[in-house]
Amino acid sequence: MPMETVPTITQRQRSIEWEALDADPGQVAWALTRELELSFVGAYAAAMIAGRPASELTGRSLRDVVPSAFAERMAAMFELVSTTRSRALGSALWNGKRVRSTYVPSCDATGSVTEMLVITRLAPLGVGAMPEVDEADYIDLGDLDHLSARELEVLAYFGQGMRAADVAARIHRSVKTIRRFQSELTRKLGIEGRCGLSLFARDIGLRPHHAGLRRL
Repeated sequence: MPMETVPTITQRQRSIEWEALDADPGQVAWALTRELELSFVGAYAAAMIAGRPASELTGRSLRDVVPSAFAERMAAMFELVSTTRSRALGSALWNGKRVRSTYVPSCDATGSVTEMLVITRLAPLGVGAMPEVDEADYIDLGDLDHLSARELEVLAYFGQGMRAADVAARIHRSVKTIRRFQSELTRKLGIEGRCGLSLFARDIGLRPHHAGLRRL
């Protein structure tokens, strides 16, 4: 990953800039220290991370408010941006939707990376194909958590435009079985038809490999 100079900013400048990033509900911003203390949490970020007010999260350890897998991933991303002193990209399925995060190192006056700013947005289609994106090894399905792993897999293949026969051949099941999965998915999600399921899967960025990841 190419090196780049990380600018230093004053604490006041930092607060103004970071608060501005969180002003748009289409993206969220938060920051943490090397020790995983939440040094800045925007209002939208607080809702996304833990479903709690920002005032209850700022100053607390990330390990105390999120699943351990999430905290360990943030520790790894902090180590990455500290080592490279450059931004990094990551992707995950969070609360039932595919999101992309930009991890930005923040330096003190000596040039040491003391904080990492995280900016998260809904991921555009195809982001998972970019080699520089670090993919999470877990999923947070949100309202989709009631779906089985096989139902998620079938839904993801529908999202790739496959018909029942195509999916059946891919996962070595009968067409009748795939149509039964389709019927269950339409019932559970309240979405009519394979085309509707396909659009839904594409909108949330669901991929077949998500079905095999551990759930938070």
